[in-house]
Amino acid sequence: MNRKSIYGISVALVLSATIALAAEDSAVLRSELNALTKRLEELENKPAPGAKSDWTERVSIKGDMRARFENVEIDSNTSKSRFRGRARIGAYAEVNDQVYAGMRIATGSDESPTSTNQSSEDFGNKRAIWLNLMYMGYTPDAINDLNLILGKIKQPWEQVSDLMYDGDVAPEGVNAGYNKKFGDVSLIANLGYFTWQDKANDNPAVDVTMGAGQLASIIEMGDHLELTGGVNAFIYRNIEGSEIPISESDNGTTKVENTAGDTNTVQVVNTKILNKGNTTDGEGNWFYGYELIEGFLQLDIKNDYVPVKLYGDYINNIADGVAQDQAWLIGFGLKYKKLSFDYNYRDLEADSIIGVLADGDFAGGGTGGEGHKFKLKYTLLKNWSAGLTYFITENMDGKEINTAQIDLAVKF
Repeated sequence: MNRKSIYGISVALVLSATIALAAEDSAVLRSELNALTKRLEELENKPAPGAKSDWTERVSIKGDMRARFENVEIDSNTSKSRFRGRARIGAYAEVNDQVYAGMRIATGSDESPTSTNQSSEDFGNKRAIWLNLMYMGYTPDAINDLNLILGKIKQPWEQVSDLMYDGDVAPEGVNAGYNKKFGDVSLIANLGYFTWQDKANDNPAVDVTMGAGQLASIIEMGDHLELTGGVNAFIYRNIEGSEIPISESDNGTTKVENTAGDTNTVQVVNTKILNKGNTTDGEGNWFYGYELIEGFLQLDIKNDYVPVKLYGDYINNIADGVAQDQAWLIGFGLKYKKLSFDYNYRDLEADSIIGVLADGDFAGGGTGGEGHKFKLKYTLLKNWSAGLTYFITENMDGKEINTAQIDLAVKF
């Protein structure tokens, strides 16, 4: 083999080795580049420190807890003296730009619609949890300021007091709300349909239902005055002659009597026998219909020192044949720094509103009572407050019912 041949073979071997090494290096380099690209994409998609992920931006968790000492006196004799607690927690989601949803669970000692309290009793037994809210809503882009909501919901109406419904009442149905601001005037309208009682024969035509309508407005009168007013209509269907729900609630909201007393007038069907052989006026039916018209007004006096509000509420049951058909309330409130105070006087005739949905603390609960409500609240720290509520009331039987409630509450 001559020298040229040897040189040729050597060059070929060197070129082959170089090409093989270059190919191997290229594969390694491509692999490293792919890994680096993937890592950069991960870093780009990773939230910055402290930033929220997608679901945490769309879902919020809120709750509150309250500890209460309550003392009830009837004709100057202590009827109840007890500690009570309440806990609520809910999840609220922005499903997308137009749809939202929420649900909340809460404590409660029974099925009563007017209370989520639980008393300290039964040697520390575990406490029940109830589904308190569950709903979905729709705010269409095509119609600004329209809000459609379906489910077990918070009371959707503009209100200035709890004269009509206890604050814990959560109606079940559908409501269309519209809130539009025109300069200094906000227009509020609500139209809803709710089911209160599903009859056993599964015929929706005889269910106890309610149509609700509202027309209200908020008027800003300069920098320091704001006037809120409106008219509501709550028309109950199939309630006359319908069975009143019997609850073992201890606040008296479902007490059944055969005359106008501390709840609605009813027809007694039979006598209910309780434990230990005691008896009470038992299962009964509503004697009257309920077509409730409500008018309300509130004036807010705004300033940097002591904001003040003056408010009034009036209800009339215009159903046929109802004699004790009116309820009214008048009150005022003020606030100074961390301290707030509210007072109102109210008078509820026996059939002016639905007794099982009325304020469960006023005059022992239900209707057929009158008297005063004082409420004092002080913010101790952020989201932590103490309060005192005192009722001086008298029911239609002439009994004086005075109730004191001392609260300590947190929100989160």
